[in-house]
Amino acid sequence: LAVIMGLLTLWYYNGIGIDLRPINGEFHMPKGLQDWAYVLTLFPGIQRGGMPVPVANALAIEVGFYLLLPLMATSRGAAGLGVVIGALLNLKMGIVTETFGDRYATFLPCLLPFAVGSLVCHYRTALERIRMPWTSSIVWMLHGVVWVFFQSWPWTWGLYVSLLLSAWMVVSLHAQPAGKADKLLGDLSYPIYLIHTTVAAWFVCACGFTRPFVSFFLPAFAATVVLSWLIVILIDRPLSRLKRKPPAHVAAAG
Repeated sequence: LAVIMGLLTLWYYNGIGIDLRPINGEFHMPKGLQDWAYVLTLFPGIQRGGMPVPVANALAIEVGFYLLLPLMATSRGAAGLGVVIGALLNLKMGIVTETFGDRYATFLPCLLPFAVGSLVCHYRTALERIRMPWTSSIVWMLHGVVWVFFQSWPWTWGLYVSLLLSAWMVVSLHAQPAGKADKLLGDLSYPIYLIHTTVAAWFVCACGFTRPFVSFFLPAFAATVVLSWLIVILIDRPLSRLKRKPPAHVAAAG
């Protein structure tokens, strides 16, 4: 659905001569077999070009590491080695603002967060001693405003502090009972992520690329949330009911 929305949006704006790359540099029509192969498979080994879902590169990175996760999930040594290699790769690139894009959104440097997640899972019982739901949540949110005082922080070491704080939050919150609001917000996260750039493009003609808060952000955000809610209610949840239930021992472990 996100691909169809993106393609129709690109087709319309291309027809009236508006380039949407100022919104996102990857939001343009795929060209050639290789570009389309990447769009259809999200396989990280294929070089990407234009994408109708401009944030899909992150999904491709996930696909690649999901193929490697069984190795790290079954071996503490492999997960630990992944952390070391991932950290060395990031250090080699240089923890400076100029390398943020490559460190954040290319395949090999992203080994670090997936390996950290695997290692945390291996040691989840031992890590129960630092389980602090309220404290970890407050610290995580406070860290989000550090950039107000240190402008380059999120693009340099803040990325890795955020990784460690996120791991702490997972350890602290994974056993917390989820309420209806938690489930709804969790269900909304992927649709919002997938369609927010496309929905933003719909407001370009009326608001321009300056993207003012009141006339652009507020209506675009509201439209994104409403459409995402409809996707969850009309598509995602009905499809999820068709999935096979996991075995009892797997469900209990989760």
